[in-house]
Amino acid sequence: MAAAKKKDGADGLEPVIENRRARHDYAIEETLECGIELLGTEVKSVRHGHASLAEGWVLAEDEPPKLSLQNVHIAEYPPAGAHRQHEPNRPRRLLAHKREIRRLAVEVRARGASLVPLKMYFLRGKV
Repeated sequence: MAAAKKKDGADGLEPVIENRRARHDYAIEETLECGIELLGTEVKSVRHGHASLAEGWVLAEDEPPKLSLQNVHIAEYPPAGAHRQHEPNRPRRLLAHKREIRRLAVEVRARGASLVPLKMYFLRGKV
């Protein structure tokens, strides 16, 4: 699991999880900042820096428009107990505008491009 760097922010306590290998393996043509739909235990685990983007990729569908983050590992949060845990590698929905999602889906299908997550961080209390 990749170590998380601390982000220089107002409190300096939020981790930044990066996929440094992706910048080496792929030619990054453009970036898109979007939100992610997480469960409570996942947010707490990410806040502690227990996430890895190393094997992650994004699936883009144009009908209905949907982006989903695949194969990203967010470790279980032990204080939550056994009955309230999340699946560590489950698909997670990414939040973006419909026209951006459709454009990305068409581009992936037409050019054979890949969508890879580069960075996960907190912005105004949200991942």
